Amino acid sequence: MAGHELPLRSTRSLISMIRLFLFLSILPSITSTVVCYVCNGQSSTAGHFCSLSDLCVGPSCFFNVNDNGTWEAGCNPTIGEATSANLSCTYASPETQCECVGNFCNKLQTTLPFLKTFWATSAPGITISPVLPTDNAVPCFECGEIQINGSVMVLPCDRNHLCQGGYCMTVKGEYPYSLCATSWDGSSEVQCLKQSGQQERCVCAGQMCNFPYGPDQIPPTVPPTQGPNTDCPDGYQWNPNQQAVNMGNKLKDIIMNGFGGNSQALQNFQNGINTHICGYSKK
Repeated sequence: MAGHELPLRSTRSLISMIRLFLFLSILPSITSTVVCYVCNGQSSTAGHFCSLSDLCVGPSCFFNVNDNGTWEAGCNPTIGEATSANLSCTYASPETQCECVGNFCNKLQTTLPFLKTFWATSAPGITISPVLPTDNAVPCFECGEIQINGSVMVLPCDRNHLCQGGYCMTVKGEYPYSLCATSWDGSSEVQCLKQSGQQERCVCAGQMCNFPYGPDQIPPTVPPTQGPNTDCPDGYQWNPNQQAVNMGNKLKDIIMNGFGGNSQALQNFQNGINTHICGYSKK
C-alpha cells in the first residue's frame, strides 16, 4: 500500500464522519419549522375557522382549549414535550394545552376526537365542549398550491386532504387552492368575490364542489376556431371553457380512482361529469 493512502477502516470512518456532518448540517432545515393552522373559537357565532387561508410556520403547532369551550390554535415559539405529529396534551384547570410537530397537525377534525378521548381519562367528571360554528358538516376539498414563507407547498386533492365546514370555497389566482368555510367567515351565497389586495374567492353549493381552478392565465387574444357542433346528453351547450373541461377531467379521475366503487351511484356521477365536460368542450 502506498504511503499516502489511508487504510480501508480509516477511509470508512472518514466517510461516516462526513455523512454525519452533512446530516447534522441539514437537520435544522428539516425539523426547525412546520406549517400550522391559525384559528380560534370564541362562541358559536364568533371565531376564526381553521383553513388554508390562515397558516403560520414555527417549531411546533399548538391547540389549547379552556374549560369554558373557547379555544385557540397556532404556532409555538419552541418545541416542548411533543416529538411527532401526534398530539401531546396536558390538562391543568382551566386549560388543556396540546402540542405536535408536523405539518397541519393541529387540524380541527383530528384534534377534537383526540381531545374527547384524552379528557375521558385526564379530566374525568368534567365536561368540556369546544365551541364551533353551527354549520360544520359539509365535506369539501382542502388542497391546492399553498404559498407560505416564500415557498409553495402542493397538497394533492385526494381522500387525505378533505375538511368539513358550512360550505366549500375555492381561492383563485396564481396559486389556487380549495378550503372549507363557515358562518364565521361570512356569507355562503354562491358567488365569486374579489376584494382589493386579496385573491378572488368563489363559493359553491354542495358537497365536494370546490376542486381548485387552474392557475390564472392571460386569455388568448385570438378567439379559437369553432368546429362543428356536437349535441351533449342534456342538450345544453355552453361557451367553450378549457379550464372547466380540465377541472371536470381532474375531478372525474379523482372520484373514479380514489373515492368510488362499482355502484350505481358511481355510474350516475360518471354520466353527470361526462355531460359537464361535453358542455364546455369546443365543438
